[in-house]
Amino acid sequence: MVEAILAGRKTQTRRILKSDAKIIRWSPVVLNGHGGFIDEHGRPIKLRHGVTGDQLWVRETYYAYGRWETRFNQKKGRDEWHFVDLTRDFGPYRYADNPPETTEKVRGGTGWYKRPSLFMPRDASRILLEVENNRIERLQDISEADAIAEGIYCYGEPAPGLFLYKNYTVPESEDVGIIEAVSSYETLWQSINGPESWSNNDYVTATSFRRI
Repeated sequence: MVEAILAGRKTQTRRILKSDAKIIRWSPVVLNGHGGFIDEHGRPIKLRHGVTGDQLWVRETYYAYGRWETRFNQKKGRDEWHFVDLTRDFGPYRYADNPPETTEKVRGGTGWYKRPSLFMPRDASRILLEVENNRIERLQDISEADAIAEGIYCYGEPAPGLFLYKNYTVPESEDVGIIEAVSSYETLWQSINGPESWSNNDYVTATSFRRI
């Protein structure tokens, strides 16, 4: 999906709403005079990706220049491996679409290491987004246009008015494409959240954004 953001085809994202609410509605005055979503008990629901105008920085798998060393963890009472990031002194961070030519695989040696997105520092992020809209809806309420905005991959137009989209639940070698964008997004959702996740039709936060 990082690739889809960089390509400009992903401008929406959906996440399951972490709430016990059975009824969700909009209230013009919730907190400090500002409108927002509330649950069946009248309690405000905090949207995961903020509100219109908020800025979000994106984490992704990246490469950092540095070395591994052991440090004593006082709480656990043992040594643990710790990555010493030297990229700021060595050069810019690298990413999956432009990886370094060589990476150091031996802990203790200095070189380029592939790092999980979880550990990406703020200054390594190359993508900044601005929230344009954030709403709550059922997962299956997604439209064809919204599914396309989620960044699903389109193989092309084999016939006038007919588009083929990726099936994310089968190997690429077996994929013959899906005609409906929503059906393609369904397979993407299932590949991330599990085979039963689509039929659950949970409440989700649907966030629209632009890259800045």
